[in-house]
Amino acid sequence: MKIKSWQRLFAPQILSRGQEYYDAELVNICRAEETEIEATVEGTERYHVEITLREGRVMDMNCDCPYALDGNNCKHMAAVLYAVEDSSEAADPFGDFLAEEQERLQADNRVLQQAVSAMPEEELRAQILDA
Repeated sequence: MKIKSWQRLFAPQILSRGQEYYDAELVNICRAEETEIEATVEGTERYHVEITLREGRVMDMNCDCPYALDGNNCKHMAAVLYAVEDSSEAADPFGDFLAEEQERLQADNRVLQQAVSAMPEEELRAQILDA
């Protein structure tokens, strides 16, 4: 799942702390769907984070830590977003294969288009009728 422009929602020091929490493997993603993410983050306590998405953008975030309860976007939220971003990249082990296959198909398509363009009209009609 790719989430657009979420880093701008956090102060730099909060992003840094969130990255540290993520790197320390303190994030547990409970549920990650297209419109909602639920996770827990181990801090001084276990904090519950909920993030609502629409069209790949963060619409709302909640955490039960004191900093977030004051209306701030916290390091736990950032840690969850780092985890979701990283897991979505790791979750596609066939991504490179599919990209290479798509390139091959596009090259084949170009060759086919050239062959069809060079074919006399009568021969093209005969080929279509045979198909």
